[in-house]
Amino acid sequence: MFPVNQSVLGVRHDSTQISASAVDLSRTISGIASVAVTACGIVVLVGWIFNIEVLTKPYLSPVSMKANTAIAFVLTGISLWLIQTDRATSRTRFISKSFALTAALTGFLTLLEYIFSFDIGIDQALINDIPNPVMTSSPGRMSPVTAVEFLLLGTALFMIDTELHRRIRPSQLLAIAALVIGILSVFGYVYSINSWLRLSQKLTAIASHTSIAFVAAATGILLARPDKGIMIFFVKDSPGSAIARRLFAAMALSPLLVETVLTFGWQSGFYDRPQMEAFQTIIVTIIVTSIFLRSALSINNSDDKRRQAEEERESVARFPAENPNPVIRICIGLSVLYTNKAAKPLLGYLGFQDKGDGLTADKDTWLQLITDVLDSGQVKTVEMPVNDRLFRFSVAPIPNHNYVNLYGYDISEAKAAQSALDYERNKMQNILDSMQDCIVLVRCDLMVEYANNAAIRDFGQFETRKCYTYLNGAAERCQWCEINKVFLGEIIRREFISHLSGKTYDVIETPITNLDGSISRLGIFRDITKRKDMENRLRLFSQAIEETIDCVHIVNMEGKIIYTNKAAAQMTGYSTEESIGMDVVKLVADKYFAVNVIIPSIYVKGVWEGEILCEKKDGAQYMGWLAASIVNNSDGKPVAMIGTLRDITLRKEIEEACRAAEANMTALMNAITESVCLIDINGKFITANDTFARRFSTDKQKNVSDIIGTNFRDLLTPDVFEAKKGHLDEVISMGLPVTFENIRGESTCLTNMYPVFDSEHNVRGIAIYASDITLRKKYENYLLQSIKEKEMLMREIHHRVKNNLQIVAGLIGLQLNYITDETYKAMFNETRNRIKSIALVHDKLYGSKGLADVDFKKYILSLSNDLFSSFGVDRGSVTLNLSIENVIIGVDIAVPCGLIVNELFTNILKYAFPDKIIGKIDISIDAKENGKFEMVISDNGVGFPEDVDFRHTKSLGLHIVNILVRQISGTIELDRTHGTKFIIQFESQSK
Repeated sequence: MFPVNQSVLGVRHDSTQISASAVDLSRTISGIASVAVTACGIVVLVGWIFNIEVLTKPYLSPVSMKANTAIAFVLTGISLWLIQTDRATSRTRFISKSFALTAALTGFLTLLEYIFSFDIGIDQALINDIPNPVMTSSPGRMSPVTAVEFLLLGTALFMIDTELHRRIRPSQLLAIAALVIGILSVFGYVYSINSWLRLSQKLTAIASHTSIAFVAAATGILLARPDKGIMIFFVKDSPGSAIARRLFAAMALSPLLVETVLTFGWQSGFYDRPQMEAFQTIIVTIIVTSIFLRSALSINNSDDKRRQAEEERESVARFPAENPNPVIRICIGLSVLYTNKAAKPLLGYLGFQDKGDGLTADKDTWLQLITDVLDSGQVKTVEMPVNDRLFRFSVAPIPNHNYVNLYGYDISEAKAAQSALDYERNKMQNILDSMQDCIVLVRCDLMVEYANNAAIRDFGQFETRKCYTYLNGAAERCQWCEINKVFLGEIIRREFISHLSGKTYDVIETPITNLDGSISRLGIFRDITKRKDMENRLRLFSQAIEETIDCVHIVNMEGKIIYTNKAAAQMTGYSTEESIGMDVVKLVADKYFAVNVIIPSIYVKGVWEGEILCEKKDGAQYMGWLAASIVNNSDGKPVAMIGTLRDITLRKEIEEACRAAEANMTALMNAITESVCLIDINGKFITANDTFARRFSTDKQKNVSDIIGTNFRDLLTPDVFEAKKGHLDEVISMGLPVTFENIRGESTCLTNMYPVFDSEHNVRGIAIYASDITLRKKYENYLLQSIKEKEMLMREIHHRVKNNLQIVAGLIGLQLNYITDETYKAMFNETRNRIKSIALVHDKLYGSKGLADVDFKKYILSLSNDLFSSFGVDRGSVTLNLSIENVIIGVDIAVPCGLIVNELFTNILKYAFPDKIIGKIDISIDAKENGKFEMVISDNGVGFPEDVDFRHTKSLGLHIVNILVRQISGTIELDRTHGTKFIIQFESQSK
């Protein structure tokens, strides 16, 4: 046995090839047909939905396409579109077959309706047909010819990929049958043959555009698989197939098109019937002649090509004899038919004898090889050792013959060179794969053509990826892609941070010249992420030391300064240049302490920390806090000392100031005669003054120092502590001060608790201030008792004044009984009412909580009731509306206002409603923003006389009103628009 390489060179066993252009054209036409059929169905559906007759029944068509026919066309067109090979998937095939089966089922059910004369409800299931349609057996029902067509086309689409014995495809046979029926229907319209449009006068006829759509659908199905079944004849790359393609389309379509056009002209009256037949004969003759002439020209061209090919074959036939490489022809019977000069020495090694004698060795192997080549029609290659050489033989089939040609090539040197090259390549590959650095080779078009294992580990697989995507995960070219220096022959070194791996690389890019002269970019990526991280850390540490506010010195073991930061220069006054090499002891004021204490301690203990008196360059001294330690190398040997020095002069001053402030605060607190203390939120004393210690001391705790640190509960009894614990919790939880009184024996104490906040406004303690208010409480009780006594006295005064005024009013009322003159009687009655209004004020003051203010609303209500009663007014005929807020006014304002209301109210009752007419009285008092009150008294009666000036009148009542308004520093206005309205404004307190 020997190795066989399956090298396909495109040679077929049969003598013809498939024309790729014919196949593509056929499939394109099929796709166009599917779109046309779908569009036809959609347009007709639109016509039915929107009642557009020209869409359902076009020009010259006596019958319309039914709605169910249009739906079936949409399903058929979509099914044909989805089944196209360039878009067919398992999902689309399923949808296509479902649509095809639905269309076929529609046709089948319609045929059943015709055969058995019943209606199953599919004719007008979605859209109703017009009443009494032309040439229609049942409204909405498609023609039986249409039903047969859908049954054929739907079944053809459903079985489009089914193939029977001898490559027969049922779908193509069904499509041909549908095509014939469709063409007959079209010819029926062209030649007016009604029997081809409807099988019977009682059945539905097929529409003209329905016939055309069936022709398009059947053609699309036939051309959907042009390289399968019987359609393969039309797409072969042979003269016969080419002529068939041209003649079939032209001969099938030209008579129909010519007849259709000429018939339209004849029906339109452009010419008569004999002229039409003459034109038809002439045009068809011209078309047929043109087609045959073109076909003859095509055959001549094919014949010229054939003769040229034969000449080339004769030239090729002479080539084997002159070929320096071995050429052998072997038939299926394993006989050698031909050998050239170079092949004869090899026959014995191959197991062959001279020609005609056949094979003597490895018969089964050679027979299997030659049979496979002839059956497959493909060239195969075998490699065989011949003596001490190695040959590669190409076994090529001869079309339409039962023999093969063997073309041999001596590949011994090539194999040896290839082995050496493979060895070197493997060695180089092992070297590159073992490197820790990433190696990436990029072509000039930025495609990655090689990456070693390290690169694959960091960036992933590189096949078919651009360098910017592979190395950085970017979608667009980066800035390094724009630099062409490497492709121009320069070497570049740069740092690169990959967003993909997150690492930092030191990159060296070198140009590599390829065999074709192009330049690739070889990049060596060394991972320096850890080094960069260490450098960044050292830089941060150095920057932190340099920018710190503390003085930092590094001193060698001889005590000489080898490093100093900026803060050291500012603190000591020595510049960095002056400090380097200087003895560190020079910076210390007490040099004996530095030499004999600090430095030995660092040597022995490794560290020293404490306060130290330092000296600046100008001799000024300052207090510093030094923290020094030893620095060892990797062997543990001390190599230097490092010290940080902080100037604590200000801190020492602040500490001293704090101590002084604390002493002053203690003295101030002790000088206060009240009890003061500060506790934390747990009740522990922080500080207190002497007064607090004396007031709350126990036998064990007599001084402030004894109280500090103890708990608040230790100074109180359990019941007292529980009473005050609620106040403590309230201050802590609410953050608000609390004030309360507590009694201890005969003493009363006022305690104030204030929250103490920290910087975040959280309560961190409670300040307590307690004062003895026993004496103040005694004075307060005395004053309260005195006020109560005075209130009782004032109430008694108001009560007696009211009684006296009522007595006077009663006397006047008794006198009225003895007065017969009505004028005097009215004057006395008005006087009595005025006295009553004043008495009513004192009555309200007597009944109020306060003794100086009057609830004016209640006062007006009582006054109006008295006046209504005094004048005997029927409350059913005159109504009173009060719009008075809760107005409280003083007694000095209440009396004049009461008299004003009394006078104006009296005038209304006397003059506004003569003859007992029905009316209403409105009284309102509103508080204004400027601190004044506005009182309005109005009625809807006969109105105030136009010729009377209320400010200058002989009427005593109005004269009193003007006087009282001036008394309360007010103003009065009269509005005669609707009845009578007096508007009085006055201040809340009299001046």
